[in-house]
Amino acid sequence: MVTKKIVISQDGYLLSLLEDSFFQREHFTLVPVADQQTGVEAVEIEAPALAIFSVPVMQNQALACCRQIKADQVLGKTAVLLLLPDDADDDLAEACWSAGCDALLHPPLTVGRLLDTACGLLGIDQRIARRWPVCMALEFTADDEQTYPATALNLTEGGMFLASEKLFPVDTRLLLDLTLPGSETPFVALVRVAWVNHPEWRKKEILPCGMGVEFIRLNQSAKSSLKEFLNALKVPK
Repeated sequence: MVTKKIVISQDGYLLSLLEDSFFQREHFTLVPVADQQTGVEAVEIEAPALAIFSVPVMQNQALACCRQIKADQVLGKTAVLLLLPDDADDDLAEACWSAGCDALLHPPLTVGRLLDTACGLLGIDQRIARRWPVCMALEFTADDEQTYPATALNLTEGGMFLASEKLFPVDTRLLLDLTLPGSETPFVALVRVAWVNHPEWRKKEILPCGMGVEFIRLNQSAKSSLKEFLNALKVPK
């Protein structure tokens, strides 16, 4: 049985990604740490199943912490995931591997990629988030600064599918602008294109031409609106 404790860097954005996530629904305990000393101490005391250290937050102490843990015969059994900064180069990635980490995660950091990697290290299957059918007209803006119309056909806590004639490659960032039903506050979200349903090569035949996108950044207002809307969908009619 997997020990349900995860030692994690004290990083507001990182912790916010895991709010109401698979880990919390499965009653994992997150143990925040600030530096190398508290990181190693937490692994010693808590005996976690996983440690997640953010290089942007802990800087060189993240690598030192990983190195110290992996050098210990007992502590070294703990899986360590290191998160890289936006400007990470090959030398930094190689230094992380040399420190003994079990996995690296390059930016952009999203809840989907974080959970996929973490669950892979833990050897557990992440429950697929329920996709709620919706039909919401919206607009999105790309790097070309043009605005395109689209329709959201399903929605989860981590993203949505956009029916759209205009398609962009995987990893493209888009800015969504819509209003959720029942909310008077505009919902603005930065998203990443995770997959594409191209008219000539459909990944999912039941869906039209469009893009599956995952949320990268939501402001607090958007987070609250999304949570309220999804909770309303979960209530039996």
